[in-house]
Amino acid sequence: MNKDRLIAGLPDELRKAIESGHGLDFLQDEARQLEQFRDEVAQDLLYPEKS
Repeated sequence: MNKDRLIAGLPDELRKAIESGHGLDFLQDEARQLEQFRDEVAQDLLYPEKS
């Protein structure tokens, strides 16, 4: 598969990060944000606030 075609099909933010040489940093930041979101959702499910 053509690398340029593959990169062109990615979301703009990720494509720009890859083209500028910061693709790994971008993906690591996204992974951290997803882990934080997962932890927040788990806390909400385990300890729902009582109104």
